[in-house]
Amino acid sequence: MKIGLYIVSSILFIIAVAVATYLINPGSYSFDILDIHLPKIPVAVWVALPVALLAIFSVIHMAFYGAKVFFANKKWRSDANKLEEGIYWSLIKEPTTITYYHPEIEKSASLLSFSTIEPKEEQSEQSSRLSSKLKDVLNVIYKIRKGEYVDLKKEKFAKHLSPDNEIVIENEINRLNHDPKYALKILDFKDRYDERVINLALDKLVETQDFYTIKKYGKEIGKERFFKLLQRVEKGEDIGFSKDMLRSFLEFYTL
Repeated sequence: MKIGLYIVSSILFIIAVAVATYLINPGSYSFDILDIHLPKIPVAVWVALPVALLAIFSVIHMAFYGAKVFFANKKWRSDANKLEEGIYWSLIKEPTTITYYHPEIEKSASLLSFSTIEPKEEQSEQSSRLSSKLKDVLNVIYKIRKGEYVDLKKEKFAKHLSPDNEIVIENEINRLNHDPKYALKILDFKDRYDERVINLALDKLVETQDFYTIKKYGKEIGKERFFKLLQRVEKGEDIGFSKDMLRSFLEFYTL
């Protein structure tokens, strides 16, 4: 029973006891306790008074244990939210240490602080029961797996991901595959990207750009990519090849 309903019911019961007693005995009564003379009050009040005291103490008892249960449940809800956070961080390959209120949960959930979660293929039926936060991050992971590029800033968790995060690397590779011109930005800010992304950017540069654009990165592309560039010339592509351009590139390499 809710405490508010219990209080109202108790008050009504006390009134009913007092009224019933008054109808039976409308008189008054007084007595002494430890030489203290108590005032003369209706018998109905004397009868209702113990009932009222019992109701008051029972309300205090209910309030105490109700508060105890409330705070216990609050800790469980907090741990449930923390567990969701732990799963979230492990899904995005950035496991972090989280402290739980209950040792029973921490004994198992602490594994997430140094582990990552690799979800299987998309399971719409099972994932429908997840929280919206976990569903959102799973949708991003599945899109990237399929080769799509996802704007992680719009998804509001890009700031949580380090440059060497596997999700970030795979997403950058997807972007390069969809937009080879993105390679120029990567090569201009190499310190922001993983080595695998930089190497793919150099490959895309050699596959899609002309000599004039590539010349800026001539030393970085290396001899093997330079030979691939020459293969494009052999195939008849007009990419600005000339003897002077060839000499400028050869200065970068020891053949």
